[in-house]
Amino acid sequence: MKLSFNSKSQEIGLDGSIVGTRVILSNNDGGFLPVMLPAEKIELSNTELEQLALEVVYQENFRDKYENEKFSEIDERIAEYKKAFEDYLKGFKAEFDETEKMLQLTAAMLNDVVDKVYTDEESADETNTQN
Repeated sequence: MKLSFNSKSQEIGLDGSIVGTRVILSNNDGGFLPVMLPAEKIELSNTELEQLALEVVYQENFRDKYENEKFSEIDERIAEYKKAFEDYLKGFKAEFDETEKMLQLTAAMLNDVVDKVYTDEESADETNTQN
């Protein structure tokens, strides 16, 4: 049974306030299925209202299947985010390793300079004490 958009209307409560948007879905056999949506949805296009109404029907009639599909979508998104995060970490680790190598090289160069200066000072001190 293929349902499609037939009409829309505002549902008005006893106090005169708009309480919802009623969407009527119909099929080729003359069947009608009313679906209630939130009041602010009246502004949407007929196509968007049809999609929302069909989703409500699907949720209400095939709850387990609907929930499984939604969980599958969430699992797929989590997997995508996990992969993106892992890729980011790989790049971050590579940058960290490069920075660590540069720090080690800088420290080694600084130690060499300090050793050379200290050795030159000791040589100068020894020369001064021998005179």
